[in-house]
Amino acid sequence: MVRASPVGLVRGPAEGVLSRPRLLIFSKPLIAGEVKTRLIPALGAEGACALYARLLRHTLAAATALVESEVQLWATDTAHPSLTGLAAEFGIDLYAQQGEDLGARMHHALTRNLREVSRVLLIGGDCPGVTPGLLGEGLERLRTHPVVLGPALDGGYWAIGLDRPRHAVFERIPWGGPEVLQTTRRRLREEGLAWWELPALADLDRPEDMDRYGDRGP
Repeated sequence: MVRASPVGLVRGPAEGVLSRPRLLIFSKPLIAGEVKTRLIPALGAEGACALYARLLRHTLAAATALVESEVQLWATDTAHPSLTGLAAEFGIDLYAQQGEDLGARMHHALTRNLREVSRVLLIGGDCPGVTPGLLGEGLERLRTHPVVLGPALDGGYWAIGLDRPRHAVFERIPWGGPEVLQTTRRRLREEGLAWWELPALADLDRPEDMDRYGDRGP
């Protein structure tokens, strides 16, 4: 089911709201030539898309294995059958990403959920090292830390969790570059926020990354 994402005054979780933490998975539709583009020279457009599909399915399986949390799929195109089919298969709701850049889209999705619950972890849909244990640890650490980060070996992060809306964490970040994690850490220090870091994981974005996971991914 596709849900709308209301915009309005940001409030903290109210008394008596749902207590189950939430896992948000960001994804693109499975369209050959538009996903995992840096792998196209090695795998071809169809092969790169098939790999992305396996990675997304792996992530959904890991997330939905945590029965104590609610899982949502946040997509750039909620009408695409590849994503509506996966949402139905895994029994989760599909939401539309909103915002001009990745930071704005993540802030919107997290804020939307933090109006209702006090722990939200957001991850990408294409990290082969994601496990139910790591996701559970991230949610558990949000009981005692305002922010959780999952560093990626390419200089970004594969997960970010918050206990309340924190717009500054997403401001003036060089999205897509190797300085994302370092800049985010600096922003957290500037804001006086303590954070917990999960184990660093490697993305599977470039042909050389396949040496670590094999050409079929997870």
